[in-house]
Amino acid sequence: MSKLYVNEIASKTGTADAITIDSTGRVFQPAKPIMSLRGASTFSSSSPFTTDTAPDTGGDISAISDLREVTAWSQVHINQGGIYGNDGRLTAPVAGVYQFSISCNRTYSQANTYRSLWVVHTSLGSSTCETISHNWTANDYGWYTHCFNHIMTLAANDQISVGAYDGFLWHTDIAMAHFSAQLIG
Repeated sequence: MSKLYVNEIASKTGTADAITIDSTGRVFQPAKPIMSLRGASTFSSSSPFTTDTAPDTGGDISAISDLREVTAWSQVHINQGGIYGNDGRLTAPVAGVYQFSISCNRTYSQANTYRSLWVVHTSLGSSTCETISHNWTANDYGWYTHCFNHIMTLAANDQISVGAYDGFLWHTDIAMAHFSAQLIG
């Protein structure tokens, strides 16, 4: 079971309203952590991580060394509860179960060699990470779209970030990449 401590979120959002019901019966949760971002506008120049601790990598950093993490998004549609801090990452303001989804498109002009979507889980301030999803495939023609949905238990201040394989970054148009997340339990 997880609990939503409204006072903790209030210190980040300025409101302690946990739930409101309007005159038509619609229920709103203004303090519930939720975010919606569009357009991966900036990528890191190098991988911020030294080791991938995911079980399928055995700590091998050869692939993660080519990760270019999204560090800024063009549009922030909603950011409740301090879940997004303008660094490209979801940061869990409270412990709980989070659902997140990512979609991205590769630029048409890139060589038809690699496609990738990196979803990375890390504790705040850590240089090690756990990749939840990554892949690349040869001989893809034209555009491609990757979508990823996941539900995960996060500790307070754990982070989820997304990125791409160096040299094969996503299209930066706001219609071509999306990252959203919310606390669900």
